[in-house]
Amino acid sequence: EVNIREHEEYGTTSLLEAPVAVRLVDTRDVEMDGVVDEIDILKVKVGQKAIITLDTPTGEDLTGKVTFISPFGAETTGIVNYKVTIKLDPTDIDLKGGLTATASIIVDSKENVLLIPNGAIQGVGGNFFTQVVVDQTKGQTERRPIAIGLQDGQYSEVISGLQEGDRVVVERTAR
Repeated sequence: EVNIREHEEYGTTSLLEAPVAVRLVDTRDVEMDGVVDEIDILKVKVGQKAIITLDTPTGEDLTGKVTFISPFGAETTGIVNYKVTIKLDPTDIDLKGGLTATASIIVDSKENVLLIPNGAIQGVGGNFFTQVVVDQTKGQTERRPIAIGLQDGQYSEVISGLQEGDRVVVERTAR
């Protein structure tokens, strides 16, 4: 983007007030700047992998790594947020400067675990339970205490209380 014409001069007494004459975008090394709130920031570390979803009609997912975490937060509407930078891995997608995206930073992972939808979990403060179907033809369920581990926005790891193959009742949320 060129904001100055030939032989035109920009003059100001302060560099902070000077207009931008030329803006260059290098799409070979693309970074995403975002914020993480104070509830989650202590889980985030430089080098962690991230999945970046572009806010486009096709919603492509890209990958990257956290390269910077601000040591200072800024309060916005009562919540302290910390600036985070994620460097995207090379991609064939023709990215443009200023695109909107959402990142999920992978702070922990496990393999071969039992997962249930978060909508199947009831309770608070570590006292969790779920409704397990014991007779599908009669619609009978039983309340079963469970211990949960890792969670994301959709699923939770079940550490104890369920076995693979158990059927649970999932609460539906209004849309």
